[in-house]
Amino acid sequence: MRILHYLSELKADDLTTSYVSLLVSATKESAEVGVLTQKERADKRLKEFSPDILHIHACWNREAASVAATARELGVAVVISPHGGLMPYTMRYEQPTEKLLKRITFQKTMLEAAEGVLATSREEGESLRKLGWQDRIGIVPSAILDSTITATDMAAAILKFYTKVIDTRYRRLMTSSEREAVCSLLRIGTAPDTDNTPIAGDRMRTLRTLNAAQWQRVMLLCHDEDIRHLADKATAHLLLHVPNINIAEIDRFPTPLKKARGPLATDHLLDQNKERSQQLARLTAKEPLLRRIFTAIDNIQYHHRRNELSLHHLADMFAMLRYEDYDEDRFDYIARTMSSYKQAGRVLQVLATAP
Repeated sequence: MRILHYLSELKADDLTTSYVSLLVSATKESAEVGVLTQKERADKRLKEFSPDILHIHACWNREAASVAATARELGVAVVISPHGGLMPYTMRYEQPTEKLLKRITFQKTMLEAAEGVLATSREEGESLRKLGWQDRIGIVPSAILDSTITATDMAAAILKFYTKVIDTRYRRLMTSSEREAVCSLLRIGTAPDTDNTPIAGDRMRTLRTLNAAQWQRVMLLCHDEDIRHLADKATAHLLLHVPNINIAEIDRFPTPLKKARGPLATDHLLDQNKERSQQLARLTAKEPLLRRIFTAIDNIQYHHRRNELSLHHLADMFAMLRYEDYDEDRFDYIARTMSSYKQAGRVLQVLATAP
């Protein structure tokens, strides 16, 4: 793990400077750690150091907001420690007019865009929650201000928080090889006859060269997209040595990305459109397979509109269209009659780029 700490300047007899110095010292054996100040060119340092985490120790500093924005553009996760700067008393009585202007122009946006906010006391954590600007909040007491925690324990807890941030944003860290691996697993997992489903040699080599961290990201995606059962089927068939990854034990923040769980419904239209359901029933009175297929196509559109479409749904659709025996001319006629030709075309286009 690579962590870069940002603070405006290093000052003697300053609590924030002392905190950062202690944290750097306590984590340097477990991670690669660096410090960035306002005097340095942030974009150059970020590119050179290539951190996993940029930890900003500032709250009302416009330069800090600029550095945070640069880091996000480079794909770096931003964690912010306000160090008491957002406590009620500070906001209300210490330069309130200036703080109000800063809050409107950059401060609130910086905090909302962060991928984690780390408080140094329970009181600060509660104040941050009450503000409602950020829900990915961690609380690790400062070893400088709290004698009940050692520097070692503080560092371990903060590293755990960093890991939680990284594991939450795993999709942004996935490489093309890892995404290719998911497609390969889906190809094997959806096949009714895995023994007669070949996989290209270069894809097999990719699967065999994934390390533990890469497998974790692959399996996190498979879990979140509800295709872990297909991935497990494929890895067992291919005799791949996959680390034992228990997703439930991986600590992550909740994300707004909520996928519908379970298989794609093929027996009824989820939008409960009675007229459309009756039309489909008439067109496919003697063709139950095509009725299931067009029900599935409509239901994919339903999940897509609700931003809950999963790879499980697409895998089910893929398996139906690829492995079921249906009349393609009738498929074309029903698609046009149901005014779902474009919709079916979009589904087929997506599936054409799938495994």
